[in-house]
Amino acid sequence: MLILTMDNIKNKHYKDMNLRILIYLNPSNINKVTHKFNLNSDSGFIMVTKGIDALNEISNNHYYILVPTNDFDWKFPENVSIIKYPYMNDALNNRYHFDSLFLSNIFSTYRHDIDLCWTMLPENVANLKAFFSKRREEIPVFCYSNWLQNSNSNYEPSYKWRTIEGAVDCNAFGYQSNHMLDYMKDNTFKGIDIDYSKFHRITPKTDLIDISDSVVNGKIVFNHRISADSYFNDMLEIIKDDLILPLWVTNINNSVKINHNLVEYNNIKKREDYFKELKKVRFGISYHIGYSMWSMSVIDLMICGKVVLVPRLNAFIEMFGEDYKYFFDDKKDFLEKFNSLQTVNEGELLLWGAYNRERAENLFTWNVLAEQLNKIFKNIITKKTTKKTKSVLDVINKRGKISKQELINLNLTDYGRMCSRAWNKTRIELMRDFGVKDDVSKTETIFYSSNTEITKDTLF
Repeated sequence: MLILTMDNIKNKHYKDMNLRILIYLNPSNINKVTHKFNLNSDSGFIMVTKGIDALNEISNNHYYILVPTNDFDWKFPENVSIIKYPYMNDALNNRYHFDSLFLSNIFSTYRHDIDLCWTMLPENVANLKAFFSKRREEIPVFCYSNWLQNSNSNYEPSYKWRTIEGAVDCNAFGYQSNHMLDYMKDNTFKGIDIDYSKFHRITPKTDLIDISDSVVNGKIVFNHRISADSYFNDMLEIIKDDLILPLWVTNINNSVKINHNLVEYNNIKKREDYFKELKKVRFGISYHIGYSMWSMSVIDLMICGKVVLVPRLNAFIEMFGEDYKYFFDDKKDFLEKFNSLQTVNEGELLLWGAYNRERAENLFTWNVLAEQLNKIFKNIITKKTTKKTKSVLDVINKRGKISKQELINLNLTDYGRMCSRAWNKTRIELMRDFGVKDDVSKTETIFYSSNTEITKDTLF
């Protein structure tokens, strides 16, 4: 049994607040033939779900996640509301799509609170701000960019301006790598007055898995999407005559046909099975020699204690460090090091695999992400106060427990039967300064007093 009193919540400020967070995804892993979403292999969705699991170890929030499909493996916890949202089944068009009517029908200002929004689409920051404004709410938006349009793309001009708009309007902006930030400064934001103090480097993460059963066998892996951006065909053309070990390709699309007797296709659906197989490979390859901001797939190999042959370009230097042995500089260098890795002794592979594992443990695990996000979330919520808070606090203390709908509709406070723009200030102030809690196991807001005896029955 936990008894919350003013004495044991005093001076904690933002630490123990129960925030309600709306998450707007950027679902981009879409089968080009069937047009179905594959959230299990979607890096943005993985970041959100793994991030929430890690955040639940250090905070107590409620998350509303807008998903395109319920077909995923994640066993979401009780403090998560999964909401099927009509995303476009096209990654590019999703950057323009926004269904405010759908959101209005889902979220009621009289029942639901949203303290901040986390969006994976910079292009939708302005839409979200407008939606909240129409609800008479001033909600901060954290924008995380897990993709930046190539300046050479035919689509870039319009997306560029939407990205600029998002970076200007958001309250905090997350980017993947210093390479990405440099690219944005030199291209996307060049000549634009941007407040970089709200920018945060948040590198993608991966699972801290047990590798005690890891082995080095004779299989090579290319665990990236087969696309123009991954340069798979270019890579295969270089190695096809020198390939003496099986090459496992993990993420193909149905439009790709590869004719080589040593290339294996195994598009594993479950993440646990994917890591199980990664732990068995000899080494991995990334041939992202063009436009690339980061590689989740490479981090997956690093955490498995595997050597990865990567270009000395883009964000790979940040990922592996300057002293990493298996960078390649050109086609000739790539082929030489590729052939070396096919035949080198196991001790060499284990040595540099251990180097990669240690680096990934320290920099690229979900607990690191959770600490980063928690700090950002607490920093961007409102710090304002309002004179109306006292009347709400009196009612909550008198009732012990009351829903937002009851609080507003019963005309018990200075707010009367409606919320005003001051409501968000009141809500945060109640939790921050007076220890009021919100039952995050419930989809709708339910406040309870800091003096209320909280039991399992009370909460759930």
